[in-house]
Amino acid sequence: MPGIALDLGPTIQEQVRHLSAGIVELEKRLLKAIIPAAEQITVTSWKQQVSGTGDAYSLGVRSGDFRNRIRVLKRGIVGTDHPGARIHEYGGVIVPKNAPYLRFQINGQWITTDRVVMPKRPHREPAVKEAIPKIEKELAKRAKKEIAKLTREVNRGVG
Repeated sequence: MPGIALDLGPTIQEQVRHLSAGIVELEKRLLKAIIPAAEQITVTSWKQQVSGTGDAYSLGVRSGDFRNRIRVLKRGIVGTDHPGARIHEYGGVIVPKNAPYLRFQINGQWITTDRVVMPKRPHREPAVKEAIPKIEKELAKRAKKEIAKLTREVNRGVG
């Protein structure tokens, strides 16, 4: 059968490989860019929740110690080592460890009791809920920027 043919297989495979490499590179660049931004957005939101400037119920600030201990613990992980963080987030019962009673002051009046029931006063979960839309917006902005940059790089390499 006379005629002419063109095998597109190798050309298409090369283009797909090139596109796949670009997608992998885009993922690397986005992770490198967005993780520090997401960490900062989350830390700020969490601190606002604790301070009383966030959207949800806050604990208020007395010494600032709790707020100041909210930070990036390691890449991609935001947390706090404050001893009161867990009881405030989830609530629970506080009992004395080294004495028969707990003794503390409220509004200048001394209280002596064998237990304190703490209601849950979440600060972390509201902070995360507040941070997610901001992180998504930042990711979209950075993705658009990185796609444009990568497209220019690929076009320069092809041309």
